[in-house]
Amino acid sequence: MKRLLVVLVIALVAFGFYRAWFSLSTADHGSKSDINFSVDKEKFKEDKDKAVEKLRGLGAKEHE
Repeated sequence: MKRLLVVLVIALVAFGFYRAWFSLSTADHGSKSDINFSVDKEKFKEDKDKAVEKLRGLGAKEHE
């Protein structure tokens, strides 16, 4: 059960990077390196809304 959860989390993160919901960036400052993890909430919301609309469209086709 734990392994399934780990696999699902990894798949979600990989899909998120693929869909550009998440991004990593780095910056060097001499002997220091900064790593930034960003979440594009707007892109996620757009993709979620598109998916909901497609699902609604499939439901409407079934009722016809």
